[in-house]
Amino acid sequence: MAAGYGIVMPVAQRRLLLISVVLLCVGAGAGLLWLRRDTPPRPAPRSHRGIVIHHTATAPTAGGQPVTAATIDAMHRRRGFHVTDRDGTTYHVGYHYLIQQDGTVLVGRPEHLPGAHTRGYPDMLGIALIGDFHRASNRGRRGPLAPPPAQLAAAERLTAALLRKYRLTTGQLYLHRDLGQTACPGDGFPRRAFYADVAMLLARSEDW
Repeated sequence: MAAGYGIVMPVAQRRLLLISVVLLCVGAGAGLLWLRRDTPPRPAPRSHRGIVIHHTATAPTAGGQPVTAATIDAMHRRRGFHVTDRDGTTYHVGYHYLIQQDGTVLVGRPEHLPGAHTRGYPDMLGIALIGDFHRASNRGRRGPLAPPPAQLAAAERLTAALLRKYRLTTGQLYLHRDLGQTACPGDGFPRRAFYADVAMLLARSEDW
């Protein structure tokens, strides 16, 4: 035994040990590379930089039943939309939330997944009101030309809650047509009233 805490080892043995350690490290590294290559990517939690309001440009019902998140998911699947979550669940619906005309809020894809509702803006939350609020496409055949009061109020509450949650302002709240060449959410959508009510809800929350 030599002085200190080391063990004296013949040169040949030390070289053999060094080679063994290197081989072990290389093998471990290869294993890690294999895992990285074969393990599906997991979407990271997102920090959203805005919210976009849409209409689905559909009638509020299909086959006599209310349009649901599953209805829109099937429509978006046919258009090729898809994203896979950490647990392996695949979502096709491009919006994060949908709101039926009676004010029922439906969950689309989870908030931490990128959106597929506004081209070029996957880092924004998408809220879609079910219905067609554009005169040129509705023509009286797809339900009301403006969101019913219950639906609009639910959209305002949800929007205000998400703005608070992600520390966003009404300056980061958009209608789809603000960001692309589209009429969405239709000329019947009451922009001014919607923004005023959302701002009022935010102001109330700050007073608490």
